[in-house]
Amino acid sequence: MAVLMAKYVAEQNGYLGYTIRTALNAYKDMSWHKALLYYLLTAETGIEMSQTNIAYICEENPELASSHLSSDCVWRYYNLSANQINSPSFAYLKMGDLYYYGYHNRSRNIDLAGVMYAEAASQSDSQGFYNLASLIEEGHSLSPVILDHLKINRTAWSSNYSLLLELYKRCNFYSTKESVSPCLLALFRLHLTVAWNSMLRDTMVHITATILLSLLIVIVLQHLQAIPGLQWLAGTESPARYVMDRSGQMDQGPSTPVIPANTSTERNIFIIRLARLFRFAAIIEAIRGMEERLHLHWNVGEWLFTVFGISICVACIVITLHVI
Repeated sequence: MAVLMAKYVAEQNGYLGYTIRTALNAYKDMSWHKALLYYLLTAETGIEMSQTNIAYICEENPELASSHLSSDCVWRYYNLSANQINSPSFAYLKMGDLYYYGYHNRSRNIDLAGVMYAEAASQSDSQGFYNLASLIEEGHSLSPVILDHLKINRTAWSSNYSLLLELYKRCNFYSTKESVSPCLLALFRLHLTVAWNSMLRDTMVHITATILLSLLIVIVLQHLQAIPGLQWLAGTESPARYVMDRSGQMDQGPSTPVIPANTSTERNIFIIRLARLFRFAAIIEAIRGMEERLHLHWNVGEWLFTVFGISICVACIVITLHVI
């Protein structure tokens, strides 16, 4: 505590304030060399604001920093700023990004990135909560120390969904600058994803969808019986060739003699339709088997089955409208 109080008293020095003001005026005048020099002088005295500012200047002007400084300016001064007692959330977020992406050939460190994002989140920074939720969605786990530090109820530790729900709710709560924040959209997407995954895993949904699509195909086949030349699609007539005569009328080419309808013929038609329904049911079962195989890659499977389902619905609607 004595060291912190001595640091606070030293930072009240008027000469340091004058130097920081000179650096700020130089930055406004786009005098990058002068701004870099004066921010460097005050940053080495331990002023957190100067450390953050010089790290930002080095990040925006890498050539300027490399020509005047031998050390890695961005890493050094963001790191110094993040280790201050009164460090802003911006410094924590920047250090978290440097750890996450692996700055300048440094290896990635997801654990330290999570710690930095948690420190930013502890200061009610919505970006910190959003980044922590992104880590969970990518498959990384948060340590119990981080969850305790953020005072997240232990009942929410049981599943990733409960953690994501809590983090996105806090993210949206602290996003007060925008009416529709990215956190709100992420929360909405989370609810949709969970609902869609539960629908894909629900057996009754598959059975209901199979029955409804089977009924739709039966209705389409019934309508096809009334269209000349397309009865064979419904199983009531063998395909025949149609040609145009010189008068422009449709002329049916040679075909097999028409067999009078009897009980045997109707039974054969019923068997053909029943066989087609069974083939359709087999297709549905094959699709379900593909879903199970794609369960390990749920993201690909989700979009694949969504596109496939939309295509089937559109095709059925088009055929029905055309027939009717």
